[in-house]
Amino acid sequence: MEGYNLYNMIGVILVIGLFYGMYKKSRICAIILLLFSVIHNIFFIIIGINLLGIIIDLLITFFFAYCVYGTFVYHKIINFKLDG
Repeated sequence: MEGYNLYNMIGVILVIGLFYGMYKKSRICAIILLLFSVIHNIFFIIIGINLLGIIIDLLITFFFAYCVYGTFVYHKIINFKLDG
């Protein structure tokens, strides 16, 4: 299994945990996952991975940004219903 190491496995476990947090509508997990994706994209741009990979990662980051927006809107609606 060439190319797999402890760093990669920790990253996978971290992302799976963040996805679970987003499933539970956690704003913190959504923000951390967005930041993780942005840092990942910056790293890929610096080391010069192929253009298609960068475009796909930027598209995924765009969707993560909408996930962050969605979690905040969800909590705003829930808090409005509880207060009203």
